[in-house]
Amino acid sequence: MRFEQLIKSSLPPMTLAEAQLDLDYRARRVIRNQLKWQAHSLAIAREGSDIPPSAEDNEVLNNINKQIVETDNPLRFSK
Repeated sequence: MRFEQLIKSSLPPMTLAEAQLDLDYRARRVIRNQLKWQAHSLAIAREGSDIPPSAEDNEVLNNINKQIVETDNPLRFSK
């Protein structure tokens, strides 16, 4: 669909609770995408090196992966 058609189409009204859930989902998705980008960037930086990854690099990558899993958990963002 073209952008203009999307703007013209009417969306069903949302309750405040539905809007909050939608906002929480979008926030988790943005955070998860940022973390995946960080993990990907770290993997690319390590890929070109002949030196094996250090324990610190592995710890950083493990922490990023753990945060990605945490953002998949909707209870983390619930009140």
